[in-house]
Amino acid sequence: MEERLTQTVKFLINAFCLILLVLMTVTITVLYIAKEQNFHWWIDWYNATIKVANTFRESPSEGIEDIIDSLRYERNRVYTLPLIPFILIFGKSRIIYEISLALVYLVPFALVMGAIAIQLIPVHQEIIFWSTAFLTLLIPVNWMATFLGIPDTGGALFIGIAAFLYLQDIKLKQWWRILLMGISIGLAVVLRRHFVYGGIALLGAMTLQSAILIVNKLRGDKLGKRGKRGSKLLYWWNLLSIGIKIGLIGMISLATLWIIAPEFTYQALTTNYRSLYASWSLPFPDIFKLYAGFYGWITWLLVAIGFSASILTRAVPFPVASLLGIWGVFALIIWLGMLRYTNVFYALHVTPLVIIGLVALIWTTWTRLTGKVRTIMLSLISCYLLSNFFMGFTPIGKFDNVFRPLFALNMPPLVRTDYNEVVRLVNYLRELAPNSEPIYVVGYQRLQLNLSAVKAAERVLYQPDERILNILRSPQVDSQDTYPLETLLQAQYVVIPNPLANFPTDLTKAPAVGEWLPNQEVDVVQVVFDAFTQNWDIAKDFKRLPQEFTLEGGANVRIYQRIRPTSLVTAMATLTTMKEKIGAKPGGQLDWIVLNQPLSDSLVNKNIDNTYSLVTQHSNGVEKVGLSGSILLKKNQSLNGSVTSFLYLGSLPEKATVTGTVKFPDDPCVPLSIGLAMVDSQGKIVGSAQTTKKEYFSVKSSNFTLSIHGKNPAYLLLDVLSSDRDQTMNYCQIDIDSLNVSAP
Repeated sequence: MEERLTQTVKFLINAFCLILLVLMTVTITVLYIAKEQNFHWWIDWYNATIKVANTFRESPSEGIEDIIDSLRYERNRVYTLPLIPFILIFGKSRIIYEISLALVYLVPFALVMGAIAIQLIPVHQEIIFWSTAFLTLLIPVNWMATFLGIPDTGGALFIGIAAFLYLQDIKLKQWWRILLMGISIGLAVVLRRHFVYGGIALLGAMTLQSAILIVNKLRGDKLGKRGKRGSKLLYWWNLLSIGIKIGLIGMISLATLWIIAPEFTYQALTTNYRSLYASWSLPFPDIFKLYAGFYGWITWLLVAIGFSASILTRAVPFPVASLLGIWGVFALIIWLGMLRYTNVFYALHVTPLVIIGLVALIWTTWTRLTGKVRTIMLSLISCYLLSNFFMGFTPIGKFDNVFRPLFALNMPPLVRTDYNEVVRLVNYLRELAPNSEPIYVVGYQRLQLNLSAVKAAERVLYQPDERILNILRSPQVDSQDTYPLETLLQAQYVVIPNPLANFPTDLTKAPAVGEWLPNQEVDVVQVVFDAFTQNWDIAKDFKRLPQEFTLEGGANVRIYQRIRPTSLVTAMATLTTMKEKIGAKPGGQLDWIVLNQPLSDSLVNKNIDNTYSLVTQHSNGVEKVGLSGSILLKKNQSLNGSVTSFLYLGSLPEKATVTGTVKFPDDPCVPLSIGLAMVDSQGKIVGSAQTTKKEYFSVKSSNFTLSIHGKNPAYLLLDVLSSDRDQTMNYCQIDIDSLNVSAP
C-alpha cells in the first residue's frame, strides 16, 4: 500500500512538472511572438506547413504524397507531420504554428537533456531530470530556432536521443541500441542537413572516449603488473570491436538517409558544401565573440568550472562526463574552428555542452559544499541564470557597457519600424505588375530589403489565391550563387534600395536572427546596384519611376521599369563588366546560362560526367526571342519560328567542336535547327555555324556535331530554333543532352 502511494505521488509530481514545463513554453512563446512586427522571411517553413495541412484536410493520401515528393529536396516537409494535427484542430495562425513547433520539438529536446543528465547523475532522478529540463529553457539561444519558425530543434532532439542511448550502454553490448542510434542520427539529418556535423561530433566523441577508457585500463593493469600478452590482445580486440560498432552506427545513419531520401542523400554526398558556403565562413575572432555572446561569458565560465570541478572531485562518473565533454569540444571545433557560420540555430550543436556543464556545477556545489557557502553559491548561480534569461529576451538587456558581454545577447522580438512603408511598397508593386510580370529585387539584407523580405511581406498581407508578385530568384551570395545577368535580362521591373545596408561589423550588436556575411561576399548583388546607380548601358533599357519609398536607416527605394529588350552587345558588355568586378566565378555558376527575354521556361543542368543538359520548349502563342536568334535566323528566312538562346561561359578555344543529343521526351513534335555563334567580350559575333535543312531533327533522339571557329572568342551562343508554320503544336518539350564543348 505504501509503495503504491509512493508511486502515485511520483506520478503526480512528474505530471505537475510536465504541465508546468508545457505552460512555461506556451506562455513564453505567445508573449514573444505577440510582440513581433515583422515579415517572416526565413525560408517560409510556416507557409509550407499550412500548405501541407490544407492538403491533408482535403486528402490525407495526397498530403503524404506531397511530403514524400519533398524528400528529394534539401529542405523537405517531413518536419510538418507532427505539426499538422495542431494546425487542423486549432487553426493556421502563426501563433498556433509557433506553439506547435515549441511543443513538438523544443519541449522534447528539454526532456531529452533531462534524460541525459540523469545518466550523469544517477541519484535523485526526478529532481535532476526536471531541473535540467527547466534549465534548458532558461538558456535564451535555445528558443531562437523556434521563434524563427525553423524545426532545427528537432534535429538537436534526435542527436540527443542518440547520445542518451549510448550513455545507457557505453560498451554497446545491446545491438538494438546501435540500430536506434543510427536511425536517430539519420533522422536528425533528414530534418535538417547540418546535423550531419552533430552526428560526426557525437560519433567522434564516442570513438575517442572508448579509446581513452581502454588505454587507461591497459595502463592500470601494467601498473598492477597484470599486463599479460593475452590481456593486451583482449584490450585491443575490445577497442577494435567498439570501433566496428561505432562504424556500424554511422553506416546505419547513412542507410536511413538513403532509404528515406535517396536523391537528397546523393546530392549531399556529391556537393562540396564547404566551398558552396564559403562566403558565410567568418574569421575566428568574430565567431568566437559571437558564440560567447550567445550564452554569456559568465555562463561559459560556469560550464568550465562545472566540468573541471565535477571530474576532479569525482562528483560525477568519469565515463559519462568525459563523453559529454568531448562531444561538446568536438562541436566547438567544428562550428568555431572549421565552419565558422553565424546563424543562431547552429548554437543548438553546442547547447548540450553548456547544459550539462551547468548541471555538473550545480550538483558538485550541492554535494561538495555545505552550509552557508553552498546556499550562497546556489543562490548566485540561480540569480545569474534567471537574469541571463531576462537579459536575452526583454528590454532590460539592451544596455551596452563593459559588463554587457557577461550575459547572453539581447534577442528581442523583431519589430520593423518601417513596416507600413514595406506594406506600401508591396501594394505598389502589385499595381505595377498585376499579371505577374517578373520583378528583380536588389539587396541581400533581409532586415532591410531583399527578395525574401518582399515575398514574405506579400505572404503576410494576402491569402495564397491573392498573391500575384513574381519575385525573381536573384543571386545573393558570391560562393553559392551565379552571375546576375541571366535573371536581370528577364526582369520587367527592378527594385533598388539606396544605400545598400551593410552587415554589422560587430555581430553581437545585431539581432541574432540572420545569415551575417562579410560585405565583400555579396558582389553578385553589388554589381546590379552599380549598374543602375552608375548608369551602365543595361540600365538604359529601363526608366526610373517617380514613386519612392523610405526604409529604416534612410534607405531610399527606387523602382525601374523595362522599356526595351536588352541587345546582345549590351548583354555581353554587361557580363564582361560583372566578371571583372566580381572576380572569382560565383560558386553556383554553371558553364551554360539561358539568355531569353522575356521569362523563359528553359533550364540548364550539369550531368555527372560534366556534360550539360539543356531543356527548352516550343509553345504556340508564346513569343520567345533569343538574343542572337534574329542574327542566325537571317541565314534561314524560311524557318519562321521561335528561338531559345543559351550562352557558354566556360573555357573556349578559337576552334571548337560542340556535340550533343537532341531528344524529344514524347514523339518528335516540331522541326528543329541548332545555331552557334562565337562572341567576343563586347558582343561582336566572330564566328557562326548552323545545322542545315537536311539536319532538322525529326526523330526521337539524334546526335549532332558542329564545328565553329572565331578569333579571340569570349563566349559561345547556342540557339535552339523551332518551326511550326501551321501552328498546330501547342506545346513541345525539347532536350539537348550530353552537351559538350571541346577543342577539335
